[in-house]
Amino acid sequence: MTAEGNMTRKKIKVALFGHYTPIYRKGVLEKLSRMEDIELTVSSSADFPAGLRMIRPDEVSFPLRDIRTRLIRIPFTGKRLAWQPAMVAGVLSGSHDVYILPNTLSYLDVWCCLILSRLLGRRVCLWGHGRGSLNGRAATRIRRLFMGLADALVFYTDAARDAWRAAGLPAKRMFVAYNALDTEESAGIRSRISGETLAEFLKARGLAGKKLVLFVGRLQERKRPDLLVEAMAQVVERVPEAHAVLIGDGPMRELVERRVAELALEGRVTVAGALFDEDILARYLMAATVGVMPSHAGLFVQHAFDYGLPIVVGDDFATHAPEVGLVQEADGGLFFRDGDAGALARRLSELLLDEKMRRTMAQNAQGIIASKYNVERMALGLAQAVRYAARSNDEKGR
Repeated sequence: MTAEGNMTRKKIKVALFGHYTPIYRKGVLEKLSRMEDIELTVSSSADFPAGLRMIRPDEVSFPLRDIRTRLIRIPFTGKRLAWQPAMVAGVLSGSHDVYILPNTLSYLDVWCCLILSRLLGRRVCLWGHGRGSLNGRAATRIRRLFMGLADALVFYTDAARDAWRAAGLPAKRMFVAYNALDTEESAGIRSRISGETLAEFLKARGLAGKKLVLFVGRLQERKRPDLLVEAMAQVVERVPEAHAVLIGDGPMRELVERRVAELALEGRVTVAGALFDEDILARYLMAATVGVMPSHAGLFVQHAFDYGLPIVVGDDFATHAPEVGLVQEADGGLFFRDGDAGALARRLSELLLDEKMRRTMAQNAQGIIASKYNVERMALGLAQAVRYAARSNDEKGR
């Protein structure tokens, strides 16, 4: 029997520590916890200030512990360093076979745990994008040192894995867990929502007969929701039935609402506020004609694609999270010149007016989610990394 086959004889005890566990991770964590060779415990802070709805312990079948995260402000900067005492205590205790920790440089607790793992022989997987706000040669060297302390690395994309392979990190330690939302939950929701249900939903909100342009995300400067408002002033001239809905809240909400009023777009743009109910979000996603994220597109790309919604994003890849690569990979949307409201308006109008092109992009978008960016593939990538780390520990002990 192979070494990997031997691992199925006993459960690998896995402790996953995160500063928060958002509801969209429920599916992949459930899938991971139900694998026959893995026993999963998740620890995170229920009240972490991330502006997201967190998973509650009564919503999952695996143990979910609420632990404290302290945020330490760096004087004279807007940055904060995170410290989670329970994470460090967990690695010190050696109570688990493998520890999954966030791949984030600004987490002091993770640095401490990586050093402890080298001293005490603990097995650690780092999980995340593999990049951050710090760039340049010095940052790359520090990040390579940071990740080099781990036994296994789990990235969200092939591109991130390949980049760090080229940077000199060992290929055998690197795995990809394609970043996904809870695709099993969304499939169930889609099956329950009929055309009649959608029609009633739109009528109740005064949106019947509208071609919806949908933005879902925090109303903050890096996402440029104001640019969408500027673009809509031009879109409605070309497509009179166009109507934008912005779902989210944040520091730019007042500015966005003021700009809507200044451009006399009250009947053409709705600022709906924060919304975390997936049943309601699904109705907006299924009813919309096109999604948009002017800058810093992240998991909204997966969310839109899962429901067959093409998306328009800015063409400056440096302003986006790695998820924006799906747009090109799937050909499930269009790019516009970054920061240009006129260019955004033209791209939105293209998709609003060309139904054949829109349908083709919608099919491409759903196809890439079904084949690659789903909870099944994501859980598999995590499990492969866990098994590798556990196996390397066994081999070391022999």
